[in-house]
Amino acid sequence: MRKTFYIFAFVGALSLCGMTSCSTLGGASNSMEMSSTTNASSAGSTLGTAISSLYGQYKQNGSIPLTNVSNLLLMQQVINNADVYKKNYTDSQFLGSFASGLVTGSNNLVNSSNQSSVLSNVLNIANSGASVASPTTSGVMDSVSSISKAAGSINTLMSLLGN
Repeated sequence: MRKTFYIFAFVGALSLCGMTSCSTLGGASNSMEMSSTTNASSAGSTLGTAISSLYGQYKQNGSIPLTNVSNLLLMQQVINNADVYKKNYTDSQFLGSFASGLVTGSNNLVNSSNQSSVLSNVLNIANSGASVASPTTSGVMDSVSSISKAAGSINTLMSLLGN
């Protein structure tokens, strides 16, 4: 019964997001390639902020509670911005701006000593079969499926940040 409640709460949150523009899930536009260093930095910063928030939960609980709707939204945000990274990481200008935004957004949780491993894991998340959320009913179900596909990679990402 509780699980059903959380799924409906998540569906409701994503539906509300769809009515408002879905900015909480995306950060920067993830539907096309980025040429702007500002967009790359924004995508990295959004990813860093989501990672930092999830890491707080991970550190406190030893895992990321999937019963918390905010955590589900943050996980989808990681997936969406991992997809942005995957589409653009071969562009050196993009990579520099994205990495800088990632460090800033994570409040230096991602830093020069773990950045390479974190970015490698972000690429693993993008390659996990998880898909970018869309603000439609089928998009909500895709999002639930995406989170479950990417959960292992996201937990691995959290362990890379261990303090």
